[in-house]
Amino acid sequence: MKRLFTFLLFTLSFFTFFTTQADARSFSIDDVHIRAYISPDGNLLINEMFTYTFDGSYEEVRRSIHNEHHQGVKDFEAYELMNDEAVLGFMEKNDLRQLEVSKSANDYMAKMHVTDTTKKIVFVYILENAVKSYNTYSDITVPFFGTGQNHNSDLNNVTIDFVFPEPLEPNQYHAFFHDEKGWVVQKSSEVVRFFTPVSKARKLTETRILFPSTIMGQQQKNSAPKTLEQVLNEEEKKTEQLSTNTKKTNSYSTILTVLSCIFGVAIIILLLLPQRILRRNIQPQDLLHDDPLYLYMMNRGGVKDNYAFLAGIYSLVEKGNVKVETTNTLTRFQTETDAPKKTLTFSYQPTSRALNDNEKQLIEWLFTRKRKLNIRTFSFNSIYGATKEEKEAKKVHSYHRRLKKRRLHEDLWYRGVIDQLIENKTLNGKLYPIATRASMILVLLCTIITYIIGAASGYGIIVYFGISTLLWRNAWSSLSRKKVISFFLITSLLGWIALDEKALIPSYLAFHPVIIVFYLALPRFFLSREAAEAKAKIRSFRRIISQEGIPSGVDVDELDKWLIRALLLNVRKFSLRTKELNQSFDELVKIAPLSALVIYDEDPMQYLFKTWKWSEVSEARFWNSSSSGSNSNSGDGGSSYSSSDSGGGDGGGGAGAD
Repeated sequence: MKRLFTFLLFTLSFFTFFTTQADARSFSIDDVHIRAYISPDGNLLINEMFTYTFDGSYEEVRRSIHNEHHQGVKDFEAYELMNDEAVLGFMEKNDLRQLEVSKSANDYMAKMHVTDTTKKIVFVYILENAVKSYNTYSDITVPFFGTGQNHNSDLNNVTIDFVFPEPLEPNQYHAFFHDEKGWVVQKSSEVVRFFTPVSKARKLTETRILFPSTIMGQQQKNSAPKTLEQVLNEEEKKTEQLSTNTKKTNSYSTILTVLSCIFGVAIIILLLLPQRILRRNIQPQDLLHDDPLYLYMMNRGGVKDNYAFLAGIYSLVEKGNVKVETTNTLTRFQTETDAPKKTLTFSYQPTSRALNDNEKQLIEWLFTRKRKLNIRTFSFNSIYGATKEEKEAKKVHSYHRRLKKRRLHEDLWYRGVIDQLIENKTLNGKLYPIATRASMILVLLCTIITYIIGAASGYGIIVYFGISTLLWRNAWSSLSRKKVISFFLITSLLGWIALDEKALIPSYLAFHPVIIVFYLALPRFFLSREAAEAKAKIRSFRRIISQEGIPSGVDVDELDKWLIRALLLNVRKFSLRTKELNQSFDELVKIAPLSALVIYDEDPMQYLFKTWKWSEVSEARFWNSSSSGSNSNSGDGGSSYSSSDSGGGDGGGGAGAD
């Protein structure tokens, strides 16, 4: 649950940050009116009026002219409209204020300092030989706004008029509008008008008119590469293809939305599992009769942390197979100011109680030193890592190897404990690998489909597929939390960056966070009803101990039982009422060794975890998991204890501002 809330907080912060950044300075193009005059010599005289609304300060506006279907741009001029009543195509000089224009590639920048205002900008230019005239027909194709980065903003309410040099009957010419939202709104003998409510960023807004070449009296005619019928058939196919693509986009967006809803319902079900919502009111001492290892496994839901081996050892301690004592910390730690002077040592001697297979494995792994009478011992001294001085001197490689070996043995033992709980039907881990891998496949496929439908570049698909496949491969086998989350997050980010189809963005951005939340809500193991009841009791124990501390009236010989449960069950902060203890350190350490060390600021656990952390080396991959804990002591009528878990130049048409 902590990971889930952390992710939700991160997502909210992420979108809040970028929304704030986006709102800091922005502009919109609220209206575009273009009037194009076809000349008999094949040139196209274009007058354009853009209505800008600026939020913030800007120094220039940009108009990018497409490179295709003409032989050059000449006489480009830019003006600020001073008379709001003036009509495009019928303006006087007094209605306009000319702006200074600079050119870079196919970008034309008009200088104009504006702040928090609305302005109408007029562009005038000529496209040379924009009309292709053949013996049987003339063809004029103008992609005013293209699919590249030059067209990186939505243009709203775009009206495009073409004026013929001579009157033509509407049935004598054919007009086509290549735009997702647009259509031909007027066909008259003098003017053909196109309109789209929005020319979407990086989406084509292109006009094409096929008309008799007889009106192009000053232009040389050539043989047509295709007959008029062939061209009309091609345009019909383009229209059908555009309609098909729109339907595909809408259908796929619906599929993503449905998938998001399905996973949303699954999230609700997972959050309402008994192991999460079950509550019980108990007396804290009720847990003293339960096996520490069993309590630890139920509290962690089968997920291991640094305390796992300690849970196994104290399980044997409370069963009478192992005894606990204190011993001096190794001399190499004596120069470390925060190193404890004392640490714990454990001794095992066979008793009438037979060990199960997992307990035998634990003994064989940790209790390697043998004494007389078949007694075997284990001390924290044998698993300490590097000191802080050794870390700073970069003399940690031998400790790192030992740490890796220790973790390997611990993983083998822990896997045996898990298998035993699964065999007893206390835990069920079948759904986690199936659901996780299915989610990974679904994310991979959906993002690739989004790339294809969203018209992203082929190069982008190759880059995405290479990176995501590498992450997918590393996460598939281990199913480690960090690797899977890395796969989900990086895959989502790469898909979002390259997504051109804005219609898919809402459903895409909803789908990926929902998948991640589903994964974070998915428990590694599902608990049986009995185990869920135990988890509910643990929840009550943690709450009571966190609020009230370990009761002052407990017997000293049971103090270690209370403390080890508080540690293993991750009670973040609790008090030990040491003022009511009459024993000295030497007396207490014989009865409750762990409590004595913690009460007298000799806690061996947290320093042990620090030495493990200092033993890590930088060669570890970024997704390798590691865990650490930390605690601190403070006075509150005694001792308290706290712990923690670990634009321009693409050759297409567009407009903008800077």
